[in-house]
Order: sequence, then structure tokens, then C-alpha cells
Amino acid sequence: MGEAIRRGATGALASLVVALAACESESIIEPGPDTGPLTAYIDGEAFIAETALVDRLQTHIVVTASSGDRSLRFEFPDLGTRNYVIGPGNPVIAEVTIGSSTWRADETTGNGTITVRESIPSYLAGSFDVRLEGSDGSTMALTSGLFVIIG
Repeated sequence: MGEAIRRGATGALASLVVALAACESESIIEPGPDTGPLTAYIDGEAFIAETALVDRLQTHIVVTASSGDRSLRFEFPDLGTRNYVIGPGNPVIAEVTIGSSTWRADETTGNGTITVRESIPSYLAGSFDVRLEGSDGSTMALTSGLFVIIG
């Protein structure tokens, strides 16, 4: 009986080590001069934007970021610092494009949150975690996202 418990404990310990290793592979990448203005994980793979822009329209903010053939786009009401929830009744959009394929989260598909922590005309900072859907029904996770965009 003691051996069965030990084996079970060893299996649980091995599962914990695997789980911790998975968590470590998606550690936070802080945006900045040595990385980029926007960082995230796209289905577990690090994304560090080479460029990011904020376009303040009359009532909305549009954030675009890109690196190589991968780009992200967010659109949300310009209501200051708050959580912008993606889902029914909320005019919040997130898109990821890789090559010619696009995944989207909006009022009818996907879900998530874009959090704006600071917002002034020349500076936007915050975080995001979003689940997006492709037109083919595939899903994508956009996780541990951070942005600090100046200009």
C-alpha cells in the first residue's frame, strides 16, 4: 500500500513539474526598448511587436501592432482607463492576422478583456487576454499581453 501511495505521489509530482514548466514557458515579457511596444503569446508562442500605433478616432481607439507576417489589431471605445470586455453588447474588437489567415473576437465570436491602465493623448498602456476564432472555426489564444505605446 505504501508503494502505491509513493507511485501516486511520484506521478503527481511529475505532473506538477510539467505544469510548472509549461507556465515558465509563458512568462510575462515586459514591453520596452529592449523588446517592443506590445508583447504577448499567440497560442503559446512569443510575439514581440516591432511596431505599434495608436489611432484615436472620434469615439474609438484603434491599436495596431506587427512583426513580420503577424499583426494584431484592437478597437474599443475611448472611455479612459477600464476593462473593455469582448462579448455581446460591447463594441470591442480584437484581431490577429498571420499571413493571409485572420482570427477575430467581437460581439458575436470569441471573448476576452483589454485593460487600459493609462490613457493620455500621447501614451497608452495596458494588458489583454483574448480567445479569438477563425472563419474556419479554429480558435486562437492571445495571452499575457502587455502594451506601452508612446506617440
